[in-house]
Amino acid sequence: MNTNIVAKVTAEGKLEIPPEVLVRLQPCTEYEVLVTEDEIVFKKISKQLNWAELPSHFLYYLANFFKSRLIGVRA
Repeated sequence: MNTNIVAKVTAEGKLEIPPEVLVRLQPCTEYEVLVTEDEIVFKKISKQLNWAELPSHFLYYLANFFKSRLIGVRA
C-alpha cells in the first residue's frame, strides 16, 4: 500500500482527493472522519444494510456487473 499520497486543500478550502484514493472509496458507504492535530483519517463504518438502502445498492452493483461484462464488447 502506497502511503506517500498527497491530498491538497484548494484556495477555496476544498479537499482534493487524489484519484488513487477515490477508487478505494466505495459508493453508498459511510466513513467516520477522525481528526487530530496532525492527521485526518477516514475509517469505513461497518453497518448492516437496511431495507430503505437496498434498492440503490442493488442497482449500483447490478449496473457494475453488466458494465464489467460489456467491457471490450463492440456492437
